[in-house]
Amino acid sequence: AGVKIQNYWQPKPPGSLRLKDDDAYVDAARHHLERAVRARLRGANGVVGAHLSAGYDSASVATTAARVMAPSGGRVVAFTHVPREGYDGPAPPRRIGDEGPLAAATAAMHSNIEHVRIATRRQSPLANMDRNAFLFERPVLNLCNHVWIESINSEARSRKIGIVLTGQMGNMTLSYSGTERLAELLGSGHLFTLMRECWALLANKDMRFPGMVAHTIFPFLPAWMWRMASRIMTGTKWDVTQYSAINGERLASMDMASLARERGLDPSYRPWKNGFAMRRWVLQRVDLGNYNHGILAGWGIDQRDATSDKAFTEFCLSLPQDQYLKDGLQRRLAKRVLADRLPREDRKITRLNSSHITISYAV
Repeated sequence: AGVKIQNYWQPKPPGSLRLKDDDAYVDAARHHLERAVRARLRGANGVVGAHLSAGYDSASVATTAARVMAPSGGRVVAFTHVPREGYDGPAPPRRIGDEGPLAAATAAMHSNIEHVRIATRRQSPLANMDRNAFLFERPVLNLCNHVWIESINSEARSRKIGIVLTGQMGNMTLSYSGTERLAELLGSGHLFTLMRECWALLANKDMRFPGMVAHTIFPFLPAWMWRMASRIMTGTKWDVTQYSAINGERLASMDMASLARERGLDPSYRPWKNGFAMRRWVLQRVDLGNYNHGILAGWGIDQRDATSDKAFTEFCLSLPQDQYLKDGLQRRLAKRVLADRLPREDRKITRLNSSHITISYAV
């Protein structure tokens, strides 16, 4: 008679878990992270592959796996995507164009990590669309990223590595930035705390003034005001054709606004006023099972993401928001948890992300 969809799991909201002090949160996070990584090492037989970027997500998994496997002589083969040889193009503002050096510095801290840099050739993101449609049974998000993911999978297969660890959901769990706390403080009337955090963010250079205003005020203003302000401040026209490869004629024939509302999408990417709602939406938006099964079928690689572990996710979502943003420090929890396994320069890249390009398309 039809299809009915309902959630079988509902995580507890922020603040539902209270521990005695900050150190207790760090100890608990390390415990849950190690447990999640251990669970994904089953069948590794002493060697496991892992993604390793210049950030926190995959690095948290790869380095924890190295620490867990070290006593038994196990090792981690860590793969980092780098620009093709001879590429000297500029990186976008506040982005890292080559993640290789920072990833190498992380790998060097762990004697049982073998670091492998993967440089893809001039391969089009559209080259394998038919094969991907067959393997994943759905359109692939972030086609440009998938080029280097395929290269890593092929290299792992050539090395007879059957398990590759990732940190795809790290941004919503361990390394969540906490920036939605600014809007939450404004909405709850904690103005003194809000002013203190804003001042500290500027003093630490952990957020620029326009970004701070965007995250604090614009979640409460109409979407059209956000789009207008974004265009003035950044010169960006929030039209989906400006940041995606969607067919313009196809888009013109669709009621984009209604379709977006129906699916809970905001093409203008207005900041959220509630961090828990945002993180829950992202976690529910993509079922990684399609990708994991497709990669297993296409390359014989069992891809496993410790940062999307159910118990680990429940723990991270239940923490008070000030564990992620406090004293002008974004990603506060990740920085403290990983302080013993990432080099100092790696922990300073709060404001930087890799320069991967997103391509969306309609089918």
